[in-house]
Amino acid sequence: MSENLLKESKREYLETPLPEYLKYDGWRDLRVKLEPRGWSLWGMAFKRGVVFLAAALFFLGSLVGVAQAAKPGDKLYTVKVLADKIFAQVTGNYEVKVQRRAAEVIETSRSNESTRAADRANREYQKALDEAKVKAVGSGKRENFKKILERQEEKFKKESESNDQTKERLDDVIKQTEKVKDEIQNISPAEDSKLPNL
Repeated sequence: MSENLLKESKREYLETPLPEYLKYDGWRDLRVKLEPRGWSLWGMAFKRGVVFLAAALFFLGSLVGVAQAAKPGDKLYTVKVLADKIFAQVTGNYEVKVQRRAAEVIETSRSNESTRAADRANREYQKALDEAKVKAVGSGKRENFKKILERQEEKFKKESESNDQTKERLDDVIKQTEKVKDEIQNISPAEDSKLPNL
């Protein structure tokens, strides 16, 4: 029975007339549909470039994310400082950089970490202060920056008073903060234009 059905179907298929459009354009249409739709050389290079760029951005983003937990003296601390510097330049918010370095100074003074880590935190804090001072004066945010420095100074003094071990380490940082605060207050508008742009 199935053989008869197959023979009958084959006979009907062969007797069916071919439509006109298939006679003239059928093979051309079929060729277009069956052609491989691969990328050209430039398309492949572009596709690989996009994949490489996405992978590189993912890697860098992960590296910066992991580096945020780094402490002074760690290998990824440099990446953390660099990321903060780039963030400050892009946003123009240098005060955040100062606040983060100040928090690290307090953290290293609390812990029994090496003096090398504390010295590194102090150096990075001083650099952040210097850069932020120039930017604050140049952008007219002098008063706002002065308030931030006063808050940082209060935090340093509070931490210094609460623990005798931290007093020695924080005295230097308090003096640095007071010095920059006084410099900001004493800069005249004429001296503003003499400051270098970072």
